[in-house]
Amino acid sequence: MKNHAPEVVQRYKLERARKNGSRRPRAEGWGEPNPQYAQPSAPPTGSGEGAAVAAILVSLILLMLLCGAAAAAKDSTNTSQKGQTDFAQAARLCRIKAAKGDQDAQFDMGVMSRDGLGVEKDYAQAEKWFRSAADQGHPRAQFNLGLMFDKGQGVQKDHRKAVQLYSLAANKGHPEAQFNLGDALENGRGVARDREKAMHWYRVASDQGFTSATKALKRMQERP
Repeated sequence: MKNHAPEVVQRYKLERARKNGSRRPRAEGWGEPNPQYAQPSAPPTGSGEGAAVAAILVSLILLMLLCGAAAAAKDSTNTSQKGQTDFAQAARLCRIKAAKGDQDAQFDMGVMSRDGLGVEKDYAQAEKWFRSAADQGHPRAQFNLGLMFDKGQGVQKDHRKAVQLYSLAANKGHPEAQFNLGDALENGRGVARDREKAMHWYRVASDQGFTSATKALKRMQERP
């Protein structure tokens, strides 16, 4: 299943940039090159002054490597903290828009609530926001709400309800929903078993490049 977290934060950054009057958020650089990967020039060879210079260069290189490792560890911690801050800010913005009926924001709030991104993990809240967006015809929300019923995440497991939601999303072109609908039809999960319909949905998803559907279709074609 696709991880929607990065697009949630990016959408928030674009919205913040728009509100600040800039055309796009400033690209965040990767920082200075890590000295660990620098290519130092070879130290001079020989004895006396040359050997002393070589020893100094070696010491400097070792120091650079140690500093680089420490900086990398610090950058990793800062990046993790910044990521949490981004999600928290995204959640605040999305909640406001979601409360006003924005279906994309409602879907985003569903993702963040389900995965604990910027807010506490809460399946009940995830179900609420996915349902709000799904009721407006949002295919990804319909698919993700279907997954919750399929797995029993925060709701009572209900394969029939999952199939109904997969069908709504599948008919809007959602490839994962098409694959899951095909799987349900092939195995009789939440719906009557139907080989031809299962192959149809596998084929539709496969035509969109969904590899799992391609493999499932091939398996069914090879099996009488």
